[in-house]
Amino acid sequence: MIDFDLSDRSECSSQVPAGIPLITVLNYSGGTQSSALLWMLIRGDIERPNNLHILNADPGMEHRETYEYTEMMREEAGKAGIDFRTVDGPSLYDDLLDREGKTRIDNPAYFTQNEDGKEGRLRQKCTAYYKIAPMDREVRRILSKNHGVGHRVTPNLVEKWIGFAFDEQPRVSIPKQKYCYFRYPLIESGMTKDDVHKYYEENNLPRPPRSVCVACFANGTDHYRWQASNGTDDFERAVKVDDAVRDMTGVGINQPVYVHRSLVPLRVLPERNFTIGTTSEERERYACTSGHCFL
Repeated sequence: MIDFDLSDRSECSSQVPAGIPLITVLNYSGGTQSSALLWMLIRGDIERPNNLHILNADPGMEHRETYEYTEMMREEAGKAGIDFRTVDGPSLYDDLLDREGKTRIDNPAYFTQNEDGKEGRLRQKCTAYYKIAPMDREVRRILSKNHGVGHRVTPNLVEKWIGFAFDEQPRVSIPKQKYCYFRYPLIESGMTKDDVHKYYEENNLPRPPRSVCVACFANGTDHYRWQASNGTDDFERAVKVDDAVRDMTGVGINQPVYVHRSLVPLRVLPERNFTIGTTSEERERYACTSGHCFL
């Protein structure tokens, strides 16, 4: 078994309260690390907590390959008797395409040009509204329906697992909700991102695609070139979003808005000789650190 002790009190888990939580939740994105954690649970490589729930939030514009992998993991979890549910929530894709009459939208951190000609970015609001909030609502439904916990919840009822690797410790945070606390099993077991990749290889497990929305602000030029040639409608859907967000004056943004940081329409981007967003430094600069994507 992977060396992850549920009673561990290492530095990473120093804020973990004593006792057993009412439920344990794995925040599942369909990405490499959260999928590795789910495989470990399915295979028995780490101890399965009591009252375990795998929660996944769908913003409506993941890649087709991510949806396929997620469905496979849902089936594998079901065979192992693990509860896996994609929670109900709003569609970011639909909301970006249809903004008629809306004076507010919880948009990704897309790009625009400030009046001084410098790059500007919108505030990132998508993760909180389209991923975190729906999952939190589902947690409260589980507490209410399965455990008789009413509207007023007490602290530390829920243990949430986040798939950060050992070399991602700067991303560690604490939850805003008092009724839950975070655990980082990969960090606590000392597994780096390279170790996670080795886990897939050594156990001959299918590796998931990069879990990211088709029109995410964090996608670089190389990613959109891949989308345009991957044989799905991913790029077409991304182009529709990019076209739709160009005019966001209705929500108070006066300059044209673009999905890609080059401020070039996505429909022509693959044909341009850009290297923007192809280096690891650039990816790190624009990466989402929420803990609900890319994991």
